[in-house]
Amino acid sequence: MTPRRREVCFNAMTSTFVNDDDADGTRRTFTLIVAPPWLNAPHGSHTLTRPAIRCPLRGHSIWDQFHALCLSSVLVFQEKQTNLSQRVRLAALCSLFCFCTVHSALGMRGLYIAFFVSDLPPDTFYLDHTEPLDLSGKAVYAAATVIADCLLIFRAYTVFSRSWKAVLFPCLSLATTLGSWIALIHAYS
Repeated sequence: MTPRRREVCFNAMTSTFVNDDDADGTRRTFTLIVAPPWLNAPHGSHTLTRPAIRCPLRGHSIWDQFHALCLSSVLVFQEKQTNLSQRVRLAALCSLFCFCTVHSALGMRGLYIAFFVSDLPPDTFYLDHTEPLDLSGKAVYAAATVIADCLLIFRAYTVFSRSWKAVLFPCLSLATTLGSWIALIHAYS
């Protein structure tokens, strides 16, 4: 049995995956066509056009962010075997991406409620820290901060030859930050 060979070719418009190890011995090529939201990329009878949902931050579309996430997962899993460290880092990055997206959505929802729904003026609305929307935003932000700090601490642990002495202070700082977030959210709830 011949080993599976994969080639990953990236350019501005396509991502091509080649698989030589099929059961019937045929060579199969899968192409993912990616177009930035400002281009129209023809693909057969279909045309990829500007997405209907736009991310409010810096004009990037959700499609661009999803494509970056997919390409990073392809790059991680293109090897024959992935170790536990790679899987945990990818899961942490995906959860960090999800927490940041939820935090942005909660922020946009808070703006909508403060300026269009609430009977209070926006400054008074934002001074009330007992609102469930505000508490949810703080909890999601705290979770994203803890995940990001854990990734940085793990990277420092790897860079400094797996020395616990190098990451002792950042671990204590992370524990203090986590305790402070829990106390803050508990005090307002």
